[in-house]
Amino acid sequence: MRRSIRFNQSFLFPIFKDGWTISANLALEINTANSITGYRTGDALHAEFQATKRIGKWTVGPVGYYVGQVTDDKSSAYYNNAINTNRFNIWAAGGLVGLRLRARRADVLMRSTNSLQFQWRDAAHCRWLGIRRA
Repeated sequence: MRRSIRFNQSFLFPIFKDGWTISANLALEINTANSITGYRTGDALHAEFQATKRIGKWTVGPVGYYVGQVTDDKSSAYYNNAINTNRFNIWAAGGLVGLRLRARRADVLMRSTNSLQFQWRDAAHCRWLGIRRA
């Protein structure tokens, strides 16, 4: 059972113009010390990017994301002050294809990304399918 608290603060920066959607979604994950062990996992930054164009019923464009640990872990006497010195950094890029259905009542979106560069974690392959009601 995790006995620490994680705070997330997100910011979304969208631009909509002439059928284009250009956006960046940034989130900072701030971790607190575990109440039992005192160990504190480092904070992480999450960022998602997209630049898509709507052409008739279709939406297409590149998407990508980054997630990485931006501060060091902090150990405690519970672990004899031993610390995990590995930080993780993952960059991924891919594409989005969307189709608007039923006279603008729903969008079906398919997003696919593959890791470009990763450190400490295994390669990530992400497929995402969503339906968004307009």
